[in-house]
Amino acid sequence: MALWLDDRATPSTIRMSLRRAGTTSWTASAVIHDAAARPQSLALAVRPDGRAVAVWQDARAASTDIYGAEYSPATESWG
Repeated sequence: MALWLDDRATPSTIRMSLRRAGTTSWTASAVIHDAAARPQSLALAVRPDGRAVAVWQDARAASTDIYGAEYSPATESWG
């Protein structure tokens, strides 16, 4: 799994791509946050079973806060 800040548009987006075990290709990238996000920095942790947690600094409000999302390999979705 790879996660990155995509600065090609304003505001930046957090995108992810996944390479499944036993394959050599990556999935198409997808945005993992809601439309209101204004991400500034990013961290990712992935467990051996494929579950992952992404956290980011977000400036959508008057103050900067920490937001996050969890990836479930069973449903292949972020929540």
